[in-house]
Amino acid sequence: MNAPTTMTHLLPDVDHRHLDALEEEAIFILREVAASFERPALLFSGGKDSIVMLRLAEKAFWPCKLPFPVLHVDTGHNFSEVIAFRDKRVTPTAARPDGVRLIVASVQESIDTGRVEIEHMHEHGVARDSTFIAPADGTPPTGLIGVRRHLCR
Repeated sequence: MNAPTTMTHLLPDVDHRHLDALEEEAIFILREVAASFERPALLFSGGKDSIVMLRLAEKAFWPCKLPFPVLHVDTGHNFSEVIAFRDKRVTPTAARPDGVRLIVASVQESIDTGRVEIEHMHEHGVARDSTFIAPADGTPPTGLIGVRRHLCR
């Protein structure tokens, strides 16, 4: 039988002050971006980085509704589980009855309507970028909130 275990028991010597400070800084930046741009949007891919950013945004503005939408650029290459998770995260709940405003911008729709032209498959990233700069609803965001990690090679 498994005994109940707490984080203090597992990691008694871990000091979380550094992580707490990073969280506070991220929340401060999110609030500054929301105050500084007319129409900011939070980029959301469904990956671990954007999930963390969405959670930080929720913490930054709790108990109020997020002052900006979540923008998901659908490349057509997402796993169905990612879309289901995205939809579950933005759906209204008892704790957040307003839910989260979700804008889904489709790369394929951008290509089909002629807003983006692709001659070669390697230009797919350009199509993705153009799609979130000019989503189908016609009102491009004035600021984008996202995560960019630098990979060491």
